[in-house]
Amino acid sequence: MRSHPAQSRVHELTDRLFDIYRGAFMSYEGKTPRYENAREAYRNKFIRAVGELARFWEGEERWDEAARLYRRGLEADALAEGFYRRLMLCCGQLGRHAEAVDVYDSCRRALMAQCETTPSPETTAIYRSVVEALSATSKVRRYG
Repeated sequence: MRSHPAQSRVHELTDRLFDIYRGAFMSYEGKTPRYENAREAYRNKFIRAVGELARFWEGEERWDEAARLYRRGLEADALAEGFYRRLMLCCGQLGRHAEAVDVYDSCRRALMAQCETTPSPETTAIYRSVVEALSATSKVRRYG
C-alpha cells in the first residue's frame, strides 16, 4: 500500500517526537521543586503532540496506526490517562473489545500504583461501553 505524503510526514514527525522526548525533564533530579514547572510543561507538550498525531490517524480511520501511537505514548508516559481512553476507543473500532478491557486494567493499575487514584469517570464510561460491546459480541457469537 502506497503512503500518502501527509501520512509519510506524520510518520517522520512521530519518529522525531519520540527521538526528542526521553521522559520526564530532569528526572534524575527527583522531585526538585525548581524543575517541576518545566517538567510539567515539557510533559504537556509531549502529550499534546502525540494526541494531535494520533488524531490524524483517527481522522484517516487508520485505527491501527492511532493505537500504535497511543501505545508508544504510554510507553513514554504511563500516567497519560487520555492515551488509555483513546486507545480503548481505537481497540473498539478495530473490534478488539477484550484488548480494550486489558487497556483499562493497565490504566487502573498504573494510576493506583503511582498516584493512588482510580481512572476518571470519563475513562470508566468508555470501559463500560466496551464491556457492553464485548457482551453483545459474545451473545451474537453464542446465539447468532
